[in-house]
Amino acid sequence: MHCPQCHHENEKEARFCEHCGAPLPLQTKKKRPPSLLWGGLVVGVVALLAAGWFLISQHQPSDKAYQETLETAQQYLMSLDYENAKASYLEAVDIEPKQASAYLALADIYMLEEDPEEAAAILEQGLAHVGEDSDEAASIQAKQEEIIHYTWLVLPQFEADALFYLKDDDLDHSSNELICQYQSDYAVYEKAGRYGLIGHDGVVLTEPIYASIVVDRTHYLLVTEGEPYQEVDGQWNTYILSNDTIMPFYGADGYIGQATGVNYYYTTELMDTDHQPAREPQVPIPVAHYDTVVTTDLGRQWQKTVTGPYAIYSEGGLQSDFVYSALGSYRDGLMAACQDGKWGYVNAQGEVVIPFAYDASWTHYAYADDPTAYSDMCYSASDGYVVLSQNGTYALADTTGKTILMDGTFDEILPVVDGKAFVRMGTHWGVIVLNDDSGSSSESLSDEAIIERVEDYFGPDYVIFESEVTSSDKNLQGFIRYQGGSQANLMAGTFYVDKQSGDVKESETASEVLFNLYQTVAAPAYPSQQDDYLIYTDVNGVEMTCFANAADRSQIYLVYDGEMVYMSLGSDAPCEQYRLVDGQWQLMSTEVLIARQPTKLLASNLEIYDEDHQLLVASSEYVDLDWSKIHA
Repeated sequence: MHCPQCHHENEKEARFCEHCGAPLPLQTKKKRPPSLLWGGLVVGVVALLAAGWFLISQHQPSDKAYQETLETAQQYLMSLDYENAKASYLEAVDIEPKQASAYLALADIYMLEEDPEEAAAILEQGLAHVGEDSDEAASIQAKQEEIIHYTWLVLPQFEADALFYLKDDDLDHSSNELICQYQSDYAVYEKAGRYGLIGHDGVVLTEPIYASIVVDRTHYLLVTEGEPYQEVDGQWNTYILSNDTIMPFYGADGYIGQATGVNYYYTTELMDTDHQPAREPQVPIPVAHYDTVVTTDLGRQWQKTVTGPYAIYSEGGLQSDFVYSALGSYRDGLMAACQDGKWGYVNAQGEVVIPFAYDASWTHYAYADDPTAYSDMCYSASDGYVVLSQNGTYALADTTGKTILMDGTFDEILPVVDGKAFVRMGTHWGVIVLNDDSGSSSESLSDEAIIERVEDYFGPDYVIFESEVTSSDKNLQGFIRYQGGSQANLMAGTFYVDKQSGDVKESETASEVLFNLYQTVAAPAYPSQQDDYLIYTDVNGVEMTCFANAADRSQIYLVYDGEMVYMSLGSDAPCEQYRLVDGQWQLMSTEVLIARQPTKLLASNLEIYDEDHQLLVASSEYVDLDWSKIHA
């Protein structure tokens, strides 16, 4: 057998070159060449298979030929010979058709080739051979369940020393609510000690040219060298990511991460470092116990000096004892918690949802003032999913603990954002899309997401406190408070949510539906006549135009930056109002228009101009539209 690498002549039956050790071609039917699309992909597959396929099945056969054939398949993968690797796995199937490992490996290779039908077929074949009641069947059935949960958006092709999300730093929340990752379409990647950003589309937004990247308030800040907000070698060193664009940022005094913020702790009651006693938090929070009142000038950085143990505080009292050595923030109904060196997830009452059996999934947890001082933590739940790490392998579960991607499918998984997740195979990263039948969906919202949508409906001056909300499997109801007046948190009314239908009303018995959580409609065409209009400009200078039906002004359309975002349809009959939410039209409310001519329009933080760009009114409340000022 001629070695293609060193040209040494080997014995005819040899599998590997006796001179250089390279794998020799199998004497099999010639296969079609691999697609160029996967150049560089199998390094990831190789590492995955080499590290774990023998561990997937706990009942490996003793047959020497089968073991040698599996080893040969792995050797071919190591040398990027995909076709011979598949041929070897198929040969292993012929030798031991009742063993699962070769079927599982083939299924993953077919998934990488974007051939889920072939993956499903090989698993069906495997299940038929091993028998549905055998021990081997469980791993095949788990893989069958898994492959329907995801598809590839970006195949593994991006290499980095590390890829991760950063700690959140939103000033609108207490430091206790920020022990979680910053949710973004971009992840931070590291190469040779420098940092850049990459998007879920697999496109590198910026090369790794920055000394550090941090989250400050609600943006990524990128620092080239030294301390932020300085000139280094005549060049400004601090940049901000805004609207997918990186630009110089000059707008901050002081040090990143040192902003004043609320820090909650517990003595005999809930306290914070700004107010004693503390105002009631809106969501469950982790708290540490202190015997005396704390005074500090560290701002929100005080939280990193706290060593625990921690308890869960919610709804006016402790929901658990101080039994956690670490405790993350509340997201999607869960909190990451650590006991005896192992991580799990608990709900707001301290009940264990995912057992304490896992390792830290987040090895790049750091505060903004020292962005490379990493410590171990667990990522918070996101999008209805939880990343789990155990003994160097990763899995994905939903927030009930159900396995979505089984242990070992990928070498590393990052949290799901908008249905997408970065995953690593070997040294290469790709992006998968989670299918709608797992995790969260638009028709199955967490209580936190429902509350957020109700608050969005009422507007930025209204707030719902979780302690004033009651929830069951069928409904959620509570109080809505107004924060915009001289007296804080005035009672503004009540709300009732039917979780099944999505209807939101003022009360269970109310006949009028304010809006529906799930209802969307197709975007309408522009009105055929656009004789009457106003031009709006928001605080960022983006133009918004209001079109009205010229005949009776019964239809209002708002076009923001070239895209219609609001419409109001009707005359003296009940008027349906819609707004654009995540690319879909959502029903807002039903109200009667007076005299067939709308006179009020909600304009949040907008300055309103006529067609000649003369300012008519600036307001964040309901705006009186003076139609006499509109030029036909």
